[in-house]
Amino acid sequence: MGAGEHGEDNCYWVRALMLGEIYRDPTCFIHWRQHTGNLSNFTSQLGDAGWRRRHLEWMEKHATISRQWLKDIALARDARLISWTRAQRLKFAALREDRTWALEASSLRCDPWGEWSKHALRLLGVGRISTTLKMLMLRLSPRRQERKWRFFAKLKSNPAA
Repeated sequence: MGAGEHGEDNCYWVRALMLGEIYRDPTCFIHWRQHTGNLSNFTSQLGDAGWRRRHLEWMEKHATISRQWLKDIALARDARLISWTRAQRLKFAALREDRTWALEASSLRCDPWGEWSKHALRLLGVGRISTTLKMLMLRLSPRRQERKWRFFAKLKSNPAA
């Protein structure tokens, strides 16, 4: 695994999906770890502006996660663990994932239209028309943005069960 800003857990899931099947066990074995250094952890001490800025940084890092995935896909293909066709489909999905994260962050930041459009066109280039339209609605609507931020805060707060 190369050094970088990617989440190792995401890379391991991609490796497992490339090479075999995954079986889900609904049992909760551990709670998600939380500490002040977690980028994905909701920390009310930062206040809304601080937490939102930190979450946007986290999203931007996820918008580059395909670098590791593309390396893993190439290794699996070169070792003949996956077919050329499967490798192409996985590469396409990896790029689509990056571009979705980038446009969502751009929409929540309300980037200038030129910057937002660049991200939108990149996502359209990998066939995500409905997602691009949803992100346009997010970009245009402060109410939707607030609702999205509340969703993220609730998701990341990870209350004890």
